[in-house]
Amino acid sequence: MAGLIKLGKGRGFATRDYPNTILPTLADPIAPTVGTNWSWGAYKEVDPHVDYEFLLKQLVVTPALGGTFTTAAVNRIVNQEQFTVATGAAASEVDKAEAQLAESLYCSIGSLSGTVSVTIYGFTTRSLPCGPVVIPVGSRMAVRAVLDGAPTVKATRLYVVGYDTALLNFADVLALDELYERGARPLYPALIPLAGATAVTANALTPWAQGDYAVADAHLDYDYLIYAANIVPTNLTLNSAGAQVDLSLGAAGSEVVQARMALPGIAAAYNVAGHVEFPYPFIAYKGEQLSGRVAAKAVSPYNIGVYGVRLG
Repeated sequence: MAGLIKLGKGRGFATRDYPNTILPTLADPIAPTVGTNWSWGAYKEVDPHVDYEFLLKQLVVTPALGGTFTTAAVNRIVNQEQFTVATGAAASEVDKAEAQLAESLYCSIGSLSGTVSVTIYGFTTRSLPCGPVVIPVGSRMAVRAVLDGAPTVKATRLYVVGYDTALLNFADVLALDELYERGARPLYPALIPLAGATAVTANALTPWAQGDYAVADAHLDYDYLIYAANIVPTNLTLNSAGAQVDLSLGAAGSEVVQARMALPGIAAAYNVAGHVEFPYPFIAYKGEQLSGRVAAKAVSPYNIGVYGVRLG
């Protein structure tokens, strides 16, 4: 059944055969102008005209905050960053949703006998709750960002994540009830694969074109509720502006996308890695094949790992 699946009491919803949408889709991330000292930066357009009623659920953000240091000292970077998502014409935007994150970094430079310059960034991508709120069809969508301070490096990149509301529907998943919450059912978090990762590579010929699928698990041993994934680049000298990953179910050649994750990379830097929770988890059934594929700015090898709950 496509669309949303209602979980047990108090558990929310999960999807089946209806993945989330990432904006911009198969394109470079949004680079907001980050304001400092709690003074907002300008709005940056995400989509000039949303083609369907969009249920906003999430931002996926690489904060890329940091600093450059030239003297022997202990340097600490601690910042709060906030975001709003808005609709409306340029210069007339109205905020519809808000999100925030915190970043902390440490750099210690010892005694110096000569000139040194050290630059440190915080590059870990994370997913941030934002919404749920409906963005009407035809809306112009924009984002803005602000910091509590003024770090010398502030190169934030982000994607906006949500769903087409016209395609959502509901069904119960009885296993996730109060007994599950109390730890009384034989269900537990699971990693796919355990003690390993799945290698995926972007299309070798075209930027932002999907590469081939790689199998994470050819035959799932139980039903799973899958709600998060991580992604790590394996070429540590690659200069890339990020990636988008599809997680799919089905035999080779018949894969159906279930969820998407994004990695908002910074074109001038390396080694952006991320951990993303899906806005809604999805159900994978015993015996199904779970696979992943990636599209990226550059021909990029990545490792992905999947996280879920074993339902049985």
